[in-house]
Amino acid sequence: MLRRDAVLPDFVLTDTGDPRGTPMEVFGRADEAYAARRAEKASYYDEVYGQARWWSWDAVAYPDGWPVFPPALARVGGEEDV
Repeated sequence: MLRRDAVLPDFVLTDTGDPRGTPMEVFGRADEAYAARRAEKASYYDEVYGQARWWSWDAVAYPDGWPVFPPALARVGGEEDV
């Protein structure tokens, strides 16, 4: 398995309920070397966060749209959105 410092997501959602955040990856290449790296990252996220607990978009295969983002936690009280 990869070490945590070897995986840096493109984005991290911080309002989804996981105190670590929800990693987000945009996969934008289709070459063989990139496919190997993509598989490593997916394996890491699956092991650390669990399948379906991280988000990804294959921008090469689906260039016209991305998957639905993970739902945000409902806010109770607190400050208003700005």
